Amino acid sequence: MIGVKVDMDKRDDLFLNVDNPISVKVSGAPAEEIICRMRGEGALIEKAADTLYKIRVNQPGSVMFEVLRKTDTAEVVVGGRAMNVKPLPRPSAFFAGKNTGYLTKKKLKEGKTLTAVFNKLPFPLSAP
Repeated sequence: MIGVKVDMDKRDDLFLNVDNPISVKVSGAPAEEIICRMRGEGALIEKAADTLYKIRVNQPGSVMFEVLRKTDTAEVVVGGRAMNVKPLPRPSAFFAGKNTGYLTKKKLKEGKTLTAVFNKLPFPLSAP
C-alpha cells in the first residue's frame, strides 16, 4: 500500500504569482516512480529537492495537485488534493525601520530603501 502526505506548511491556500513551497512524502514506492503534477489553469510545478516542490499559479480559483506512480504501462494517481488560489496579503511598507508616524529629517536622509513586508505569510518571500 502506498501512503502519501502532502504538507503545505500550516496553510490551506496557494498564493498568486509566487513560488509556494509544498512537501510531498510517499511511502511504499520508490522515489523514481513518483511524479507530481498540477491540473488547473495557469498552474506550474517544479521539483526543488527530494520531497520539496514549488508551485506557481497565475490565476485565482482552484487547482488540483496530484501524486502519481509511474508503472511500465500507466501513471496511476495515488494521492492529491484540491488547493484554492488567492492573492497575497496586503504588504506593509517600511522606511528607515518605521511603517507609521513621522520621520526626522536626519532619519529621512539615513533611510536607504523602502521595504515591503507581507504580514501573515506562512513562508519567507524575497523580492525578485
